Amino acid sequence: MPKTLTKFSIFREGLFNDDAGIKISLPAEFNDSFDAQLRFSDQEIDCLVDEFNSLPDANVNKGLAIFNNDSIELNKIVARKPITPEAIKYYIQRLQTIHILCLNSISSVDFNTSPMWGIYANNGKGLALEFDYMEIENRFNHASLKSFLRDFYHTNDKDDFIRSSLNDDVLGHIKEFVKQYNAENAEDFLKSDTQDIKDNPSDFVKLLYDNNFSSMSLTNNLIPITYNSRFDTLVDIFKTYVLLIISGNYHNAIGYNLANSFFSNKHNIWQNEHEYRLIIPNFVAQLINEVESSNGFNEKNANFNNAISDLKLRTEGLGIKTLKFKENLELSSFHYESNELDGNMPFDGTLPFPTKIYLGWNFKIYECETCRDVVTKEFLAIQSFRNRVKNNHGILIELYKLKEEVDYPNNKFNIGELIPL
Repeated sequence: MPKTLTKFSIFREGLFNDDAGIKISLPAEFNDSFDAQLRFSDQEIDCLVDEFNSLPDANVNKGLAIFNNDSIELNKIVARKPITPEAIKYYIQRLQTIHILCLNSISSVDFNTSPMWGIYANNGKGLALEFDYMEIENRFNHASLKSFLRDFYHTNDKDDFIRSSLNDDVLGHIKEFVKQYNAENAEDFLKSDTQDIKDNPSDFVKLLYDNNFSSMSLTNNLIPITYNSRFDTLVDIFKTYVLLIISGNYHNAIGYNLANSFFSNKHNIWQNEHEYRLIIPNFVAQLINEVESSNGFNEKNANFNNAISDLKLRTEGLGIKTLKFKENLELSSFHYESNELDGNMPFDGTLPFPTKIYLGWNFKIYECETCRDVVTKEFLAIQSFRNRVKNNHGILIELYKLKEEVDYPNNKFNIGELIPL
């Protein structure tokens, strides 16, 4: 388990604004064009369709059992539904609308990060934000909710357990999931506070069981990258994804794990990055909901056309050029607009504040090195951010600048003294 997670970045306008934050990415923005992306020809898609539609039921169940590893009970009798090339293309593009925050688990002062400083921080002209690992882990992997639900599903007297153990933190997490998953019969619940539920726990118990909250919460949004030597790993994961859909076994627990697998597998040529990924939860939930609600659909099904329309709206909102499903499958380059899907994760409200900021050795603090009375607007923005965080939250974010000289015996960058506010 690492102590810190680091985000290497160029200095972007708005990076340290209260309403902006760190840029999060869609797969098509990754520097590896094949990372979390499938690039099938139309002929290969036709072969996949033939493979799925001709697969005996017994083989579908066998394939699911291998993926599942007996950890989740699957339907023993599959309800086979035909799949088409258009549905395959839909599923592929659906996976491209997930937002991801890429982080590294080695310290930014470790000289082994020099490739990251070069690639992601503009050859030392940018910066590195260092976060406390456990703070992100607790915030995004729902530690308190996991503990609550684990005990809830193993206790006999559910009502009594809720009266004694439910708190505002756990309730807040559950309400997040209720909103994300569009849980049924939840309007009154969303208006309830902790004491309301303790006074009448039976409806809450039914809500947890009806919506399978155990499987929702026992998954992680912060996950380490798995590096392997195969280039076709994503194809195998995608095939499992489709098997789950056509067999009626795609539900929240498996869906989360499958999405995590798809977005957290990379070829081992990238293993020097020691990467972790934060899969933005609400987008994953939308992925699961839409596939689950239109289980096994094809273009002859009304649900398919509705899903296509929804995906077009969503991808256009993200700045992705929408695909034409009966033509070639390509994603264009895109940009973010300033709206709720603008690709930024704000500090504190969503992401915790960094504990340290390291400026690259080529980062300009002064407008003129020989006349150090005028600082750059970039440095001023960082200092203003540090001041706001200290004044409003009582947190001092440490700021350092890397030196051009390297401490080779210790394999570290030399750093300057703490830069005062």
